[in-house]
Amino acid sequence: MTIDRLLYSRREAARLLSISERSLTHLIFNERVSVTRVGRRTLIHRDELLRFARIDTPRFCL
Repeated sequence: MTIDRLLYSRREAARLLSISERSLTHLIFNERVSVTRVGRRTLIHRDELLRFARIDTPRFCL
């Protein structure tokens, strides 16, 4: 049985999106990526990463 992770750290999320941590910080600050704060930690939900990845994906018509 495998359990998929729901939340990722800033570092992990940046790596998954193939962007720098600084770029991710700018996206968070400009509210283009929503976060969850747990204590002092900033975590990004898996669905939010997928949503953001789809925003910049070009859609080609066949």
